[in-house]
Amino acid sequence: MHRRLLLLLAAILLVLMLALPAAAPAITRDDVLARAKTWVDAGVAYNQGSYYGGYRQDCSGYVSMAWNTGTSYVTWTLPQVAHLITKDQLLPGDALLDNLSPTGYQHVLLFRGWANEAHTSYYAYEMTPPKAYAPTISPYPYWSTWGYSGNFRPFRYNGIQDVIIDRYNSIAPGDLGFTKGGAASGWTSFAGGVYGTAIYTYVGNTVHDNWGRWTFDLSKLSGAGDYRIEAYVTSTHAGTTRAHYHISTSSGLQYSTVNQNALSNVWANLGTYSLNTGSAWVGAG
Repeated sequence: MHRRLLLLLAAILLVLMLALPAAAPAITRDDVLARAKTWVDAGVAYNQGSYYGGYRQDCSGYVSMAWNTGTSYVTWTLPQVAHLITKDQLLPGDALLDNLSPTGYQHVLLFRGWANEAHTSYYAYEMTPPKAYAPTISPYPYWSTWGYSGNFRPFRYNGIQDVIIDRYNSIAPGDLGFTKGGAASGWTSFAGGVYGTAIYTYVGNTVHDNWGRWTFDLSKLSGAGDYRIEAYVTSTHAGTTRAHYHISTSSGLQYSTVNQNALSNVWANLGTYSLNTGSAWVGAG
């Protein structure tokens, strides 16, 4: 008897990196989050009068460090290197900034991803006494006990190398280009994912009961070349710790394994691969 785990199949994305025009050093979202984690791992203490690695040890210094701005901005000057976005546009590496409250009450924290499908709470990296914290759940836009929670607004660093997501370089279940196989009774659809619909199935430890495949038309993108591939993982129905993805590349099949159980409403990076026109597909199962 095989142990059966939930395997989530949501959207697959081919990433086209576009740097926004800005007088700010460029950085990827992955690098922003990796830099934020370094202070958590080091246990850097909150201290507005001290510096660590060249950045001030407070909330705005922490976000400045994560964004690799080169200097420590304060809450009221961060908009010099960031711009206002909408709640629906928030992505990992963006920030929730209060630069409207009286001096001494302003604050900023780094957005890590949504904590629920309703987008009423989110995971955040935060520098607040006594130290830098790993992603913890905060209500959107911030804790009501703060007193000025309504002043928090989403901002995006001008140097972010961003991803354009549209219906050519991303495919979700139900789109042209997605196919699945196996027992028809083994599939369940639910409301979730970046486009509102995702599916899950069951996989065994050694036997793959069902599988899904996303096939891309590279002629509608930039043609053959190197693409970073990401898979969206929702907060629910992602129980497997070893989701196996198969990528058809110019040098043959390559593989990537993702612990879906550890992720929640984020894009998982499967790696960068060289893809050929006519044979670009990603499978899971």
